[in-house]
Amino acid sequence: MRKVFYILLLFAFVFVACDDEFGIKSQSSDLVVEGWIQNNQFPVVILTRTLPVTSEFQDMDNLEDYIVNWAKVSITDGTDTVVLTGKYDEDYFPPYIYTTGRMRGETGKSYKLMVDYKDFHASAVTTIPPTPQLDSFKVER
Repeated sequence: MRKVFYILLLFAFVFVACDDEFGIKSQSSDLVVEGWIQNNQFPVVILTRTLPVTSEFQDMDNLEDYIVNWAKVSITDGTDTVVLTGKYDEDYFPPYIYTTGRMRGETGKSYKLMVDYKDFHASAVTTIPPTPQLDSFKVER
């Protein structure tokens, strides 16, 4: 009799613990900003949207739906401000980047990135550090 009680209790916990919502309150996707600038290189920014986790079926065959194509992305070095242009580029994944040919990174300079997309605004500041000087190195087997 006790074994039957424990088995029924175990089934009750299993069925009570089932939850279809995964603790997700909002099913909207967020914007992901990934970018970099290096010494003597052009800036590169990739914008995507997150894929919300829900209990409903989501077709992920077309991930291009999560690439952000129509944002205003600009970069400034304190004296010059440049709006980056979006373009298709197979060398990156996802294959859509924002870049410019009008500004290259310089060691020691600070750069501010600004992204505007619908009701989303993001900004970030970075400084390109100086190249470390190597006086020697050693390789051992």
